[in-house]
Amino acid sequence: MTTTTLAAFRAAVATGPQRPMLVYFDSVVTYGDVDRMSDAFAAALTDRGFRRGDRIALYLQNIPQYVIALLAAWKVGAIAVAINPMLTPREVSKLLDDSSPSVLVALDELHTPELAEVLNNSTVRWVITTSASDRQAADDFMRLTTQYDGSVPTGPDVSEDDVAVITYTSGTTGAPKGAMNTHRNVATGGYAYRDWFELGDHDVVLGVAPLFHVTGLTGHIACTIVAGASLVLTYRFDLHSLVDVIRRRKPTFTVGAITVFIALANAEEVRPGDLTTLTKIASGGAPVAPATADGFHDRFGVYIHNVYGMTETTSPVLAVPLGARAPVSAETGALSVGVPMRWNGRAQMAARRTSGSPRLKASRTI
Repeated sequence: MTTTTLAAFRAAVATGPQRPMLVYFDSVVTYGDVDRMSDAFAAALTDRGFRRGDRIALYLQNIPQYVIALLAAWKVGAIAVAINPMLTPREVSKLLDDSSPSVLVALDELHTPELAEVLNNSTVRWVITTSASDRQAADDFMRLTTQYDGSVPTGPDVSEDDVAVITYTSGTTGAPKGAMNTHRNVATGGYAYRDWFELGDHDVVLGVAPLFHVTGLTGHIACTIVAGASLVLTYRFDLHSLVDVIRRRKPTFTVGAITVFIALANAEEVRPGDLTTLTKIASGGAPVAPATADGFHDRFGVYIHNVYGMTETTSPVLAVPLGARAPVSAETGALSVGVPMRWNGRAQMAARRTSGSPRLKASRTI
């Protein structure tokens, strides 16, 4: 079993380069395509003096370029800095000062005069813009992958203990802090989701969490790669687009904020049959009310499994096992966040489901 997500990606490419990896509305990008494009972008970075340990900031929504740029950074031994695309230029300035990236990949619509002024006073020496649509003429990112197509980066391989991504906390107790998530951390989170929810290369992951967030990093990107699955992206959360893509792409697994599932449950346009294939759902980041979990199950026949994690732990730590229902605390009425996860626990999960009641024991320690 590989212990870096990059090594797992290379293994997936070797075994199935023609398999879909990224689905973005009507576009499908295979594992082989992602490998070739990330090679090209990595070669472009290297050609401009980008080296191992350098930092590249990603100021993007949920688009394929995010995943391609992330893998390219890893291929040259660099560190990605995940930046929330909803932040203002002034807020971005604080993160740039903290992380000191030399390259920024940004959506063209976010590259405003205000941001340009911020960048003039930062460590960023190269800005690469990209489009969320088909405006190829204005897309620096796509021009680079075309220009360097066929090139292979020659950078050193990353190790398990190298920092892979700097992911910023939500800042609920002060200013956001950059958590240094190593390659081992990212892979561990991906394997935890894969094993806990029994994901394989037949699965389709629905990307409802932001990729800049640690849940998107591990519960979408890493778990897709280590499972050899496909990842469906929809730019950002929009109920109408989400319903359409669920109907057309038939995802089987997702993890996201409970607000996403509340919106689905309350939408008149969503029919119970729309979620037939989406049989594995997890939610984290906020408490899940027992009535919400029960109501969602009653309408769609799918149980929402609680997951608890932190940016500093590279996401998942505790979760409700697949096939189990979380107990409700008699004292507080809160739904349990589960039991400790294991990233190599396929056999443990199978044993747990066949060894007795599918419900977790009600306990203060759960």
